[in-house]
Amino acid sequence: MGAAILHRVNFLRMQEKKEEVQRNLKFFALVVQKISRIGESGDKAAVSQILQALGRKNYGKVSSTLYDYRNKRFYQTIPPEIAGYEFYLWLRYLPDQLDYETLRHFEEKISRTLTEHPDYPDMWNSLALIHLMLCREYFLKGLDNFKEATRINPGFTRAQKNLRLVENDGREFLSLIKAIFK
Repeated sequence: MGAAILHRVNFLRMQEKKEEVQRNLKFFALVVQKISRIGESGDKAAVSQILQALGRKNYGKVSSTLYDYRNKRFYQTIPPEIAGYEFYLWLRYLPDQLDYETLRHFEEKISRTLTEHPDYPDMWNSLALIHLMLCREYFLKGLDNFKEATRINPGFTRAQKNLRLVENDGREFLSLIKAIFK
């Protein structure tokens, strides 16, 4: 609406209809102030820039700020639920297992999305699966420690028993993740 009003103002300025230009600019300012009152934090930042430029009668800056904001807000945004789908696609179709860094990346990305939009149950499910996969990573590191203990001291029977127990639990851990994933 603001872009349409600005186009009208530019058209009226070319026809030198100063009274109508002022009336339309007042209406534009009212619309922008209403957006500032009811909008989100990103809306308010753009509105303050627009109002400052409008106060200085820098109509080119008003127009460019409005254009940039519209593009960023409506055309270049990625819906927040995409992070969960992206994780699912990586998990489903990547031939290799997701490494620790990739899991941490998705954990951060999905956690950030859930901070802003806590009402996405699919995202909570994806985050829980990521946490299970991270637990498995830590579990496998612990398994390596048991293997190292048995390599250092082959006569340490307790470490050998623990290694067998952990190896069995590791297979169950993986089957749990696979069952949740399906």
